[in-house]
Amino acid sequence: MRVDYQKTKKIGFLFVFLALMMGVGIFLRFQTVNSNSFRSQKTIENDNSDEQDIYSYKLQTSEYSSSIKENGGDINISLYQVLSDTSLKSIVNTSDSNNNTFTVSSPYDKNFNSSYTYIEIGEIISHNKTIVIEESAPGNGTEDTVNGDLAASFTVEEDLYLENISVFLTTSKNKEATVEVGLYNSSWDPATNASIPGALGTYKSIGNFTYVTPVGSALVSWIEIRNLHYYLNNSLTENYTWFISIIETGGPPSAHPSWHYVDDIYNGDNSYSYHHQGGASRDWGADQPHDFTLILTLNKAAKSTSPDSAEIGLKINGTNIIGTNGQGTWNTTEILGSNSGGLEFNITADWDDVECNVTLVQINYTKTNLKANSSFTVEGSGQDILWNVSRSNGFNLFDNRFENYAINY
Repeated sequence: MRVDYQKTKKIGFLFVFLALMMGVGIFLRFQTVNSNSFRSQKTIENDNSDEQDIYSYKLQTSEYSSSIKENGGDINISLYQVLSDTSLKSIVNTSDSNNNTFTVSSPYDKNFNSSYTYIEIGEIISHNKTIVIEESAPGNGTEDTVNGDLAASFTVEEDLYLENISVFLTTSKNKEATVEVGLYNSSWDPATNASIPGALGTYKSIGNFTYVTPVGSALVSWIEIRNLHYYLNNSLTENYTWFISIIETGGPPSAHPSWHYVDDIYNGDNSYSYHHQGGASRDWGADQPHDFTLILTLNKAAKSTSPDSAEIGLKINGTNIIGTNGQGTWNTTEILGSNSGGLEFNITADWDDVECNVTLVQINYTKTNLKANSSFTVEGSGQDILWNVSRSNGFNLFDNRFENYAINY
């Protein structure tokens, strides 16, 4: 077999060339992969570096070296001063409108007014009080005591003592008569729609008197029964109503004392008035009240000469004083002010002729219609804020008659 040497040489050369090319290709691909891998790693590292830079930037704080100063809003201001007056102020008679007031110091600025007032009262003394049912003597008629007794009603709003009774009577001339004065409680009669004297068991004789008419003339006068000191307990009667009665108990048949009256058309109906004709049974339910008022006055006394303030209706400026045993206090948050430099207080009572002493007056005066300018400064440290409040006209509003001055804003 003949071998072509030239042809074999060419085939070997091609084989070597192909092997070299394949080797170069593999080397270049390996280099590309390594290059891309290296570049990806650098990219990740760069990305992480950027993220760290972002976080580092966010943690940084701004710095400033200057303060901030601005104006604030208007500030409300309240001024306070206190009156404490312990000087004794005596009220001799609460029934005397010319002498039942007292005055204490107040600011001349009416807008510097009271926000709280407190008053103490001591030595409350009550005197006897007169109850007038009818006093227009001699009136315009009389009612005699023939065949029964006469009765006139009166009311009392509180438990008390009945001290004196006065009636206006007439007797025949040259006669001597004995009269008994009695007291009834009352009950309500729906048939007549009126208070009537209670039954016989409620009757109480509280006095007797005998008088002799002058020779040749009749006796026309007030007859007074004194020092009774009879306690009226309103729980024993109805509608706070009681009856005074008179009846002839001795003397000649012709004496017949008569009780004067005033017709209701003149002075109004001031009392239930009865003339009982039923004899000793005293069944007042069968009687109708008359259209007249028997002339009668009474004198009553409180349960104590140093009474509870409520018992006698003791008031300052129309509102009740609270207290017991001749002592009391009064307070109010009503706003009181005056341009005269003084506040006046009025003491009254439902009882006549009450005495008392004012021992303490304490008043808190307040002025609130004020404004002040404000400003603030924020220091460079960022921790201290300084406020400044100022008023251009100052505070020349206090009075040396008072004490305990204060400014609030």
